[in-house]
Amino acid sequence: MHMSTSSAASPAHGANRAFQTLLLLLLSVFFISAASAATALTLKSGALPTATAGTAYSAAFTATGGTPPYTWALQSGGLPDGLKFNANGTVTGTPLAETWEYSYPFSLYVKVTDSAGKNTAASYTIKLVAPTPSAASNYTLTVVNGSGGGSYAANASVTIAANAAPAGQVFQKWTGATVANATAASTTLTMQSANATVTANYAAAPPAAAPLAITTTGALPAA
Repeated sequence: MHMSTSSAASPAHGANRAFQTLLLLLLSVFFISAASAATALTLKSGALPTATAGTAYSAAFTATGGTPPYTWALQSGGLPDGLKFNANGTVTGTPLAETWEYSYPFSLYVKVTDSAGKNTAASYTIKLVAPTPSAASNYTLTVVNGSGGGSYAANASVTIAANAAPAGQVFQKWTGATVANATAASTTLTMQSANATVTANYAAAPPAAAPLAITTTGALPAA
């Protein structure tokens, strides 16, 4: 008796095709999910670089995935005076702050939207610090015909003194920078925020007074 092998193989063949179909379906779902996750628009919360009062500042937010270009918006929060939030996802400007603004970080809630209309948002902080104090500048004081010259900080009180007057002369006055007492041979000067020169001036000494002499023309009368 002849038996057909096609009917015997049919169940196994059908099961194999069903397995292949299921495998292809699972792989399709996996790759679609992976592709969707890879292109999802994301924005990560964090801290922006620290800003220094009086110094130009620039920082940029970064989004991943989605469909560029992105549009940015500040949903809530605020920035230090002098800084502004831009629609291209940057913060720029030169912060100018009162002392109280150094005490805490500013908080921002930022939203990004891609060209396909997808959007997401995240929180950020930005801290403002005071500028580093610069070294005090010194200025040069030149004392002509006297002592006390040198390098001094602004507002320093400096004592100056005139040299001994040349023969036949006496100290007259100080000229140039303002001094406390222009007619005193030794005085003080408050240094300004600039180099300065002060000069001791002399004048001819007045003639010496003639000695007092008493003369008589004859003998004194008898007592």
